[in-house]
Amino acid sequence: MMMAHAQYYTDELSVKIHRGMDINAEKRLSTGGNIALGYKVDKDKRFQIDPETAPIVQFIFESYASGKTVTEITNQLNAQGIRTSRGAKFNKNSLHTMLKNKRYIGI
Repeated sequence: MMMAHAQYYTDELSVKIHRGMDINAEKRLSTGGNIALGYKVDKDKRFQIDPETAPIVQFIFESYASGKTVTEITNQLNAQGIRTSRGAKFNKNSLHTMLKNKRYIGI
């Protein structure tokens, strides 16, 4: 009986957390963690477009849309000394993660 109650509590807590995160996302509020490349957080903890790094994001999406491969894009970014939001070199995984990030398409 206690295990069933614990499972119910865990499931209910998960729903509440996801609901809160969705509400914060609708309000453009940062929930902490790593800030995606091309964004910054203002004093009210709201996401704003970072004018310094946004052109990098635009370049990545335009290059990918024009048919360049992920390898070509990562090689070009690394050759120019451009780093991810965590300060690391770009690789396939970091670029794929970025291309799949819903924040970049307005969700």
